[in-house]
Amino acid sequence: YFQQDIARAAVTVLGRLGFDVIIPKGQMCCGRPLLSLGDREAAEKQARHNAELFAGLGADVIVTACASCGLTFKKEYPKLLPPEMSRPVVLDIHELLSESLEGLDLAPVKTVVTYHDPCHLGRGQGLSKTVRKVLRAIPGLTLIEMRTADRCCGFGGMMRITHHELSSAIAEAKARDIISTGAPVVATGCPGCRMQITDALRRAGSDVEVLHTVQIMEAAMKDEGRE
Repeated sequence: YFQQDIARAAVTVLGRLGFDVIIPKGQMCCGRPLLSLGDREAAEKQARHNAELFAGLGADVIVTACASCGLTFKKEYPKLLPPEMSRPVVLDIHELLSESLEGLDLAPVKTVVTYHDPCHLGRGQGLSKTVRKVLRAIPGLTLIEMRTADRCCGFGGMMRITHHELSSAIAEAKARDIISTGAPVVATGCPGCRMQITDALRRAGSDVEVLHTVQIMEAAMKDEGRE
């Protein structure tokens, strides 16, 4: 809802890879914000609702472009739901892209990119190498690593609201690391991180573009690459 450009890019990329994409009506938030606030009862209700909805779709896999949603589906739902409830396979979109790279005819994306590791994608799901495999498969793209790429951006779920000054200070450090690379684009795999980093860069007076990996992949799947 907040960053629909990421969702549109994900649907476009999945479609071009040959997948039939279903966006079910009635799905709710994964429940991560509620868990962050300690409201386990409400999180369980949302988890049950989503699990029942997903189970009725007949889908082979549930795909998400949000690191926090992916971590919640994979590691929290088994704890929140009764063991008898069916839980479809869940993949972060980077996992699906990584498995689909062979034979892809991608247009060059002529840009320099640095990458920020979301906590819930790197430490949470162990997908740091997977993301970089996807980025390095895009012709014309140069990946430059920033200092402490896996350091938290400060968004931290509800931390941006409940501890705003601390959150902002962490984000300022991340912005400095990004700017020091000289890259015109920073990619990440988490909409929350994208929101936080965009704000920090603007406050620092930087015009570095902040994109989700899937948006860069969408550009590579067009007839002409980004110049």
